[in-house]
Amino acid sequence: MKSVVYSSKKPVLYQALEEIKRKFTEERILSDFDFMFIALNYKYPYEHLDRDIKRVFDINEKDYVAFHATEAIANTEIFEGIAVCFIKFENKGKVKVYTDEGIKSYINNGVLMKLIDYLEENKNNLNIFISSWEDENLGLFIEDLGRFLTSKNFYPNLIGGVSSGRKYNNELRTYQFYDGKIIKNGFVIVTFENVKFSMGISSGFKPISPVYTVSKAEGYKIYEVDGKIPFKEIVERFLNGLEKKVEYLWYCPIVILEDEEGYVRIQRTFKEIGENYVEFFAPVYEGGKFMLSFGAPEQILESTKKEVEKVKRNIESPELILNFSCIARQYVLENKKEEENRIIARELDAPLFGFATYGEIGPDRFFRKVKLYNETATFVALKEA
Repeated sequence: MKSVVYSSKKPVLYQALEEIKRKFTEERILSDFDFMFIALNYKYPYEHLDRDIKRVFDINEKDYVAFHATEAIANTEIFEGIAVCFIKFENKGKVKVYTDEGIKSYINNGVLMKLIDYLEENKNNLNIFISSWEDENLGLFIEDLGRFLTSKNFYPNLIGGVSSGRKYNNELRTYQFYDGKIIKNGFVIVTFENVKFSMGISSGFKPISPVYTVSKAEGYKIYEVDGKIPFKEIVERFLNGLEKKVEYLWYCPIVILEDEEGYVRIQRTFKEIGENYVEFFAPVYEGGKFMLSFGAPEQILESTKKEVEKVKRNIESPELILNFSCIARQYVLENKKEEENRIIARELDAPLFGFATYGEIGPDRFFRKVKLYNETATFVALKEA
């Protein structure tokens, strides 16, 4: 397998694609390609995407998967624009794509069980998961997926991220695009067959507080901890003397403890401080235990270096790296966010493609459960078998 990644910041979609094609043609690293990943900024007129891709690249709608991203990752750069990863298989490698919609009402429509059946059929392949953002049920959907897969006793090599976007022209744009379809309330899975791969999940946030127990919660919101203590009051003490800006809290996500295994399970990023609650970007549960944490750019990058070393030991000479990195992590990295990409690309010595996410999907540390993470860099290095 060979791969290359090109990008453009041109504001006109057709011109951006033309610039990427020109780079592809002039550099001649590949003469043609089998498949494309496309990370698309939410400001582009997505309704023109399929038409323009066909005009520029003369391919059909099953030869690419596209998705919204506030920022795309193209090798070491992270930026607002469009990035395209071109893939050419040289041996037995190939991709297939599975899509579905209905996360909002997944409990009643069968979408979860169909996904589990698909993953069971492809549990020996690499499955790249990219979903739309859905405010109420996405996190619950991922958690239920993890529980069902655990009960079936297999991990389906699932890794990916939640598309990021903003409200634009009165719609929150976190969509996926495949086979002429615009997926607004669902997901796409790109399955790689006949590839070797190794996954890494970098955090870098260290617990700094006492352990709190959630005593009142609903969905993504914590109201009270340790009996009847309003959690909002604890959080606002962190912002003492500062502007009440939720982004400042991204430096100190909560880390939820896994009672069963006795280790830090996942992080949760602050989304909003409400009238009597604190809301996160993923579910929290009554009875759960957590600590506040802190992360600085240097310690986050140190975590990434260690994770890259683990991946290097598991795969020799990868041919592509896919990186799903939280938008809050990008904020906390400040002016060092591209340094993280340099570490991953340089040390693994392969083209790097990815995007800033609203959440990362990957395994727990024992590769037994599917988890929805926040503020991680979740990446996979792969090569054709």
